[in-house]
Amino acid sequence: MELTLKEQNGVAVVLINGGFIQENLDEFKKFMTDLFDKGSLNVVLDMGKCGYVTSMGLAAIFTFKKSFREAGGDIRIACINRLIRNLFQLTNLQMAADIFETVEEGVRSFQKT
Repeated sequence: MELTLKEQNGVAVVLINGGFIQENLDEFKKFMTDLFDKGSLNVVLDMGKCGYVTSMGLAAIFTFKKSFREAGGDIRIACINRLIRNLFQLTNLQMAADIFETVEEGVRSFQKT
């Protein structure tokens, strides 16, 4: 997995490239902790190039989502494929996640809050 950061209208956009598996958890946690520590609390995870995510990966996303929300920000998710969408549905997390078709929609959603 490769993580790339760009900023779009004051929102941190994190591109997740590759599979999000247990072996990548430490890398993801460090990346997100660094964002949090820098005060980048509004985040869109661009999963357009993420082929799959494990349940442990989902757990890590939602752990950070909770922390970011408690600090006044949030994490939105964009561009998920059918496999990842099915995982969200199977785990009943689609209701707890803010999922958008495009990164731009996810970024715009922060302007409404």
